[in-house]
Amino acid sequence: MKKSSIGFALALLTSSSCAPTAKLKITATPPNTRIIANGLPICMETPCEVELPKGNHSLSAQRKDYQLVEKPIVLQKDSTINFELTPAGGWLNVKTQDQSVMISVNHKMIGLTPLKELFLKAGKHSLRTHSSCHEPIRKEVNIQNGKTQSINLKTSPYLVNATITVIDDNNKEVSASIFIDGVAYGKSPSTTQIPKCAQTIYAQADNQQGHVILKNTQEDNIITVQLDQQQALKPLEQLLGYTPPECRSKEKTDQKCIERWLKQKQIEIEEQDAHLHHDGCKH
Repeated sequence: MKKSSIGFALALLTSSSCAPTAKLKITATPPNTRIIANGLPICMETPCEVELPKGNHSLSAQRKDYQLVEKPIVLQKDSTINFELTPAGGWLNVKTQDQSVMISVNHKMIGLTPLKELFLKAGKHSLRTHSSCHEPIRKEVNIQNGKTQSINLKTSPYLVNATITVIDDNNKEVSASIFIDGVAYGKSPSTTQIPKCAQTIYAQADNQQGHVILKNTQEDNIITVQLDQQQALKPLEQLLGYTPPECRSKEKTDQKCIERWLKQKQIEIEEQDAHLHHDGCKH
């Protein structure tokens, strides 16, 4: 309602009688609450101060997501009144391991994660994730009046089969460390399962690097990564398709940090590969 309408409502209240008036200062918790007097709006948001005829008045406080509060008053002199509003439900924060996952609540689409301060009525509610890249997650939450609940949903990607080979600049197949969106996948050649919506495969062998941008991965994929010394000129996070959290900063990405992280991951891959070969040699 516009301010001019509020002024009109106050004019109606004060002009309906020749009785003397008094000032009423109104506050509310939380603030920015709408106040109604005798069925007419007198304040769009608190705190506010109005002038009303002396006598009996019926006041009510209204705010989205809060229960209506009504108070009768007898106004004899300049006075102050405060409204304490009680939430009509609670708030829910939703995060997912992978961002931008669609969330529905009680079969109604709400929006993409992360969701912040989603207001829900008190009681049980059914949540579900919707994604072409991830297995659906179903979860029931119990909302309590006036309380905020936060949940973090761990997404599991749909997997597809893939055969990954790496070749050097002479088109000769070589063994290389494989990373998919920053996750170590062992040594090539490899037949494995990769996330359906994976974006980047990175390979490194000796001083050569290579990467492939993935598009439209199918059920069975044959992927070849070409190593190239010139790739070393590109930022590592671009080649990896991933930046380790400990290497992120507001100013810029720490390249030395990524190099250390990558070196440690390669050591782990080598150890895992050696362990697999050792087990395979047992009789």
